[in-house]
Amino acid sequence: MEEEEGSFLRRPKRMLEEEEGPKCDPVWRKGYRVSPEEVNNTYKIRLPCLENAILWNVTVDGVVIRKEPGQKGPVGGALLLPPTERVAFENYLRAIPRLHPEQITQDGVYTWIMYDGGQFVATRVDTPFEVGTVHNSLALSVGAHVINGAGELKKNGSSIAFNLESGSFMKPWLRSKERDRYCPTKKLEDYVEDKIRILFPGAFYLGRSFITQDAFPITQDVLDVYLHAGFRVVPLTAENIQKCEEMATMP
Repeated sequence: MEEEEGSFLRRPKRMLEEEEGPKCDPVWRKGYRVSPEEVNNTYKIRLPCLENAILWNVTVDGVVIRKEPGQKGPVGGALLLPPTERVAFENYLRAIPRLHPEQITQDGVYTWIMYDGGQFVATRVDTPFEVGTVHNSLALSVGAHVINGAGELKKNGSSIAFNLESGSFMKPWLRSKERDRYCPTKKLEDYVEDKIRILFPGAFYLGRSFITQDAFPITQDVLDVYLHAGFRVVPLTAENIQKCEEMATMP
């Protein structure tokens, strides 16, 4: 008789420990379950206008700098809005490369997920807005149902560093009390790290994000990437913020 999926979580802890293989393996394989529909709905509320854009300020020379709370610049704040036509936004997302381990050859920062039993996909991060490169977008693009790990990766020559920074997937998975009964958080983290080292021998773990303001400053060149793709840069006003919020709930 075929065993019901996920039934291992109902077995006594002693039975789980007696099973063949690493204690955390069944927990890792079960992973953090999501559906493409749930991922899509979550991604909608992460449209670029609701992200870092409302914290940035355009100066008179066209350079975009960090806008601190209460700071007033010569021109005022700026919002990055998605293209008016939804198809243009979808085309932009489709054009972003999805990479397997052997295709990560360029130096840079990448977001990655392991999904549906350990398949791996990553994409390079080129701008701080992360449009199309957040973990939800990766999961949506491959139709992932189960997340077995997620984080960031940084390649510099032959050196590869990685982390498990993912507020969408790793954070809720690692907070699960049910999961913790069978595979404590630290053991699961170690298990996922080992899986990454199998794919990238010699890679080392760093417990911090690689996607920072210093690493990815917002400049006019960055905005031009989006402007050429049909995105819009508009003044930071209450009216435009409301438009942002309305776009986040569009079907």
